[in-house]
Amino acid sequence: MEKIKDTLLVVDAYLSDKKRSESCLVIINQLKEKFPNYSILLINKSSKSFNLQKEVDYYLNLSNSFLVGYPPKDILDSERYERPYVYVSTPKGTFENWMPLTGVTDHVAGIYNSFLLTAKFAKSLGYKKVFKVEYDTEFNSNDLSLIKTHVDSFEDYLFYGKRQEGEYAKKHHYLIDVHFIGYSVDLFQGFSLVNNDDDFWELCKKINYYGKWIEYIIPSIVYYQKHSKNKVINGIDFPGIVTDRFPNSSFDKINSPSWWTEKWKNLPLPCKIKYQDNTIDENKIELFSWNDKDYPIDIEVKIFKGDKIIKEYKHVLYKKQWISDSLIIDDTVKIISKVKENNIESYTSEHIIDKNKIKQLNIALKVK
Repeated sequence: MEKIKDTLLVVDAYLSDKKRSESCLVIINQLKEKFPNYSILLINKSSKSFNLQKEVDYYLNLSNSFLVGYPPKDILDSERYERPYVYVSTPKGTFENWMPLTGVTDHVAGIYNSFLLTAKFAKSLGYKKVFKVEYDTEFNSNDLSLIKTHVDSFEDYLFYGKRQEGEYAKKHHYLIDVHFIGYSVDLFQGFSLVNNDDDFWELCKKINYYGKWIEYIIPSIVYYQKHSKNKVINGIDFPGIVTDRFPNSSFDKINSPSWWTEKWKNLPLPCKIKYQDNTIDENKIELFSWNDKDYPIDIEVKIFKGDKIIKEYKHVLYKKQWISDSLIIDDTVKIISKVKENNIESYTSEHIIDKNKIKQLNIALKVK
């Protein structure tokens, strides 16, 4: 069968173990079925391949990627750094969970480079567009049939999940989901690969986005091309969260334990209380629990002053449920909780809080 030379399909993978290779093979076979006369490139960020290069038309290895470190001091001092955070909105206010400066999305340089390399590789072979899918994605068959019509019709870019998140988002910054994404081979014209931290922060300076989220970097490049280079760029934007638009498909099937995947672990989480004028309550905290899992979480909490239990309670949180309790801090308290997830996995967490530690808490309740 003669291959179409319009769009190159790309599977972006990290094949470090058998489970990942099996997941990758699933999406490769799905693409073969729905795009029978399209070529497939597998780009792999691991030194292992599990012979999956035999399942595709082209294969590239990117196992020498580097992790981006701490933001430069001048970016931090000028408050330009876009620190990653997640949040949960409740009638009490917004619970903001701020991620650390390293350890979260530090692999952004490798992902950025994969966009440029696939675009350059596809262009060198005569393709006009790229449709890239993360390896731990599994589409519902009807969803993928619909997505194919989008792939066949887009011009310069195909973005899913376009939105602004949180009150700290800049007006010109928006994010997209990159589980699957389309782009022309010329979209990144004028941009270069990043080989070290200095290169990466120079990229941030160029596009006026100082952060490690690839979900912001790609649309910031489009904004730069449109407004700085006055290029005519035509694309398709689908707003809203991808999991809401395609609830029968699976994304991020494989998640390694990290700050990102365990952002709401060790429940309940002590939160400082932040008011509209940005002052912090120095006498009270909130104990917040939020279930972002697909299964129930059982939590048993005991709060101590010295050896005396001053408060204890149990509760069960189902998917997308939360609970928050106020706690006056007039002395050192110890919060010990036993958590059981899905009636199987259990662990114990401990927090020790006194007045001097309140302002240092990473999570905040911003009251309305």
